Amino acid sequence: MIGPVPSHGRPPCRHASLPLHDRAAPASAARDFSLLTLRSWGLPDDLDEGPGRVGDIVLVVSELVTNAARHGGGALWVALAATEEDAIRVEVADLSRQLPTLTHPKAPARPGGHGLPLVLRAADRVGIDLGQDRPGKSVWAEFRTDAPVPRDHPG
Repeated sequence: MIGPVPSHGRPPCRHASLPLHDRAAPASAARDFSLLTLRSWGLPDDLDEGPGRVGDIVLVVSELVTNAARHGGGALWVALAATEEDAIRVEVADLSRQLPTLTHPKAPARPGGHGLPLVLRAADRVGIDLGQDRPGKSVWAEFRTDAPVPRDHPG
């Protein structure tokens, strides 16, 4: 079982979120949203070629949303934030206060049980925030980037 880890309240320099509760295919919507957001922030896109974390981030978003939909009473929203520490933070909220359980798949080629181990391998930090002012929890993952994400300047 993975326990709550505080997020340390670091303010993001960029932030984007997408409600998922009324979407027929929340994981697909979350992947598309994440890919478009990260590209718009100028992150190096390793999905085409070259170094970058975009592929890892989009994969983790998909796994967290799928887990929230399957085990958490439905995914409520997905959020992405670029922090001051040159990191991208992904957060997925659901309705359940039950903490995720780390399982090890019995057969590597069979579906089921691969999501959380994959998230733990792909991300640099993973944690859970239990909602104080709302029901449920959010599961988050952070990814260090090689360079800071440009700040969002109004104008």
